[in-house]
Amino acid sequence: MTVPKKNGKIARKIFSLSLKTQLMLIYGLFMGVLTVFSSLLIHSEIEYANQHQADTMGRLISGQTASAAANMLITGDRLSLSALLNRLVQTPYISEASIYSIDNLRMGRAVSNSDNIDDGDGPVYSAPINYQDVIAGYVRLSLDQKLLTQKPKEAIQIIITVSSILLILGMVFLFFYSDNLVRKLALIERQLHSVLPLQPSAPEDAGEIDRIATLVEQQLTETRRLSNNENVIHPDDTMTAIISINAKNISRFQQLLAPQDLMNIVRLQIEIAVEAASLYEGSLSYSPEGNIYIRFSSTESESFAMDALCCGLLIDMLSQRIGEQSIAAIKLGIGLCLSDKIPEFPKEQHPALCDTAASQALILASLLESGGLHMLRTQLSWLPADITEIQVSEHSDEIVFISAIPESEAAELERQADALEESLMG
Repeated sequence: MTVPKKNGKIARKIFSLSLKTQLMLIYGLFMGVLTVFSSLLIHSEIEYANQHQADTMGRLISGQTASAAANMLITGDRLSLSALLNRLVQTPYISEASIYSIDNLRMGRAVSNSDNIDDGDGPVYSAPINYQDVIAGYVRLSLDQKLLTQKPKEAIQIIITVSSILLILGMVFLFFYSDNLVRKLALIERQLHSVLPLQPSAPEDAGEIDRIATLVEQQLTETRRLSNNENVIHPDDTMTAIISINAKNISRFQQLLAPQDLMNIVRLQIEIAVEAASLYEGSLSYSPEGNIYIRFSSTESESFAMDALCCGLLIDMLSQRIGEQSIAAIKLGIGLCLSDKIPEFPKEQHPALCDTAASQALILASLLESGGLHMLRTQLSWLPADITEIQVSEHSDEIVFISAIPESEAAELERQADALEESLMG
């Protein structure tokens, strides 16, 4: 089905309005339709109830008046008939009362003196005057139309008044609520424009949400394109992940433990690193200071970054388990860094004096937190998005602390740790 161009323009015009205006228009339209339908429904119900009440009252009063006027009509007592009719029209709802003989001769008539009476507009009811089972005449009553319709009109006025109050209160609340919402959307839009490098163009007649959606969509498309281009690994553009392992309390053990006991603990820690590196096909090396480095290359495995992470967590897990069974436990610090636009290892300088993946990994391994692995926040994009336990380090917002991985990989890590623990301790 083809939408007419005129209707399409109207729809675009409506959606191009500010979110505040759209919300207030929708609420006003909803309240207006609700008020109209409620008024019509309640008016019809009250009108039906009043009509039923008028019919019942008209038949009852006309019947009672006919019974009271029977003897007066037979005797021809016009004065008594007039008095009866005058008393009758003084009651509410009765605008006119008349008595006619059998030959349609009016024997008496009374009209209400109320200013609210509309002559001839009210419903008319009649009842026969019976005398000894013979019809001697008729009683005819006219009810007050204004009084009968007063309650429906009052009900409609009350509904309109209450609806107007609710409409005004709702509009005021909606104005402040939508104004706050629009300010937050405008803040998000400004932040996106300031953070994102590109400035996508949105239609001039677009609303706040459309502008933000257009901005985010174009930026995500461009970011995804750039990310795909950057993540393509060329033969001449090899990436590596470096793990640095630092024994933080080894100097204290040198003072407290016997040399042979310390040597056994260190030898066991080295065996853990060797077995873990061999399991994940990493290249292991040592520094003169006693730090351990494990290198993982993108040319050997596409998941080199995840292999490095699992290897580091496996070493940490085994170290904790074996430390519980030893006379002393070495407290390890593990850092992970990728050679993203920086060299892997320093050539002639000390690792602390140059910017390389190994030196940054060593700095990360020297941080105080233990029981996991430190890495730079900017390099998380090389890891899967479902890493379960990532915390911002207390040292810097640019450093994260990883202590757990997804359940599938975690179960495999536990199995590997059990096998290596049995092999090393057996």
